[in-house]
Amino acid sequence: MTDNASGFRKLFEFSVSNFAALSATAFFLMVISAAVLTSGYLSVFDSNLIWLVEYTDLIKFGLVTIVFLAGFLYIGNTILTAVLSFFDDAQTKRFRMTAAALVIASIVIIFSGVIYLDQLDGKDRLAERIATLIVVIGFIFLVSRLHFVNKYGLATVNIHRTLADLTVFVGFLHFVGLMYGNHIRNAPQLSEDIYLDDRILYGARVVLVTGRFAVLLGSDNTVITVPSDRVREILKKWKP
Repeated sequence: MTDNASGFRKLFEFSVSNFAALSATAFFLMVISAAVLTSGYLSVFDSNLIWLVEYTDLIKFGLVTIVFLAGFLYIGNTILTAVLSFFDDAQTKRFRMTAAALVIASIVIIFSGVIYLDQLDGKDRLAERIATLIVVIGFIFLVSRLHFVNKYGLATVNIHRTLADLTVFVGFLHFVGLMYGNHIRNAPQLSEDIYLDDRILYGARVVLVTGRFAVLLGSDNTVITVPSDRVREILKKWKP
């Protein structure tokens, strides 16, 4: 208990004495994370749309991204902690290999089944499913890294692993954006009637709204960009 209290006190004192530097670093990482996720999301529709996103928009998206990631990783860490215990050093090598094979087989069976059902329904959602699979793999990797760092401490951290973790994290954010973008494009239940100042877009979808522009996806999958003040009303059309 004393060691934990001493460690917490040192961490608190370090944070207070370096508050400005830590705040600037956290803000920079937040904006970069938002930019990576947003670029992945918009690339599904048109990669040039990223130029419509302004700095103030990235701050807003960054706050949403941080909240999303914090909740996502917390819930995932809680759920996967029990699963990751099967891969601890206390288990035999054969047991760990069997557990890994079962996890891989479960993921393959689930995604193969989902893709097969898409084919039966005549839906082309392969890009979305592949992006989702990569997100799941990246998520398992990141949570496992957090788990083992919490268990074994900073002894497991070095420059090479840190760079590898950052690379996976950036890729994870990019594919989260790809996954969500493909979901927006492929989900008919998200269609809406959007009333502009001069016309009505039936069965359209809202892709992005910034401080100056609204990016819409028409019922024929045409990307439409208009000034945001031209949008008068959006009527949701829920389709199960």
